[in-house]
Amino acid sequence: YLPSVEFSTADRFFRTIEGTCDPQRLPVVKGELGYVFEGCYTSHGDIKRWNDDAQAAAESAEIIAALAARYGYPYPGTELRRNWEDICWNQHHDTIDGTAIHPAYARSREMLTRATESCRRIEREALDVLALQTAAPPNALVVFNPTGAPGTVAVEFSVPGKVEAGKGLVAVTASTTSPVQMLDGK
Repeated sequence: YLPSVEFSTADRFFRTIEGTCDPQRLPVVKGELGYVFEGCYTSHGDIKRWNDDAQAAAESAEIIAALAARYGYPYPGTELRRNWEDICWNQHHDTIDGTAIHPAYARSREMLTRATESCRRIEREALDVLALQTAAPPNALVVFNPTGAPGTVAVEFSVPGKVEAGKGLVAVTASTTSPVQMLDGK
């Protein structure tokens, strides 16, 4: 025996209920429906954000570290592998889609935060090595795009010391010159 199923909308469902019974007599459930997997019927935007941040940082760190290795940077293969394992572990179908229990999310946050911080440190170290390979003057801001695809994005950075507005700060690349917008005097 299979029940009859009809695909419809929530609006039609509630109109049907109101037309067939007294809504005041329907039972009211407050709180969680499932007592074991509290919160598992909702999506966790936070876990998706941590996963996206960790994955983007790992992709970037891997590319930058591989390039910097050509100039003497010791490629951190073991550390990157551990980061990727933690990222992939947290893409389990009960975790990434929001159907795990709360302690699992606490552990996932720890793992993904650690992986992200590790990857960002690798990026900084490897970028320092790559920056030394450029013809930029000392203390210059070097911007690196690890994607391999041309793009236009805003780059936010702090200027050391005090700079007066309108003093002609200019960002220069090999082929372009762009004015720099000061925010909050920084």
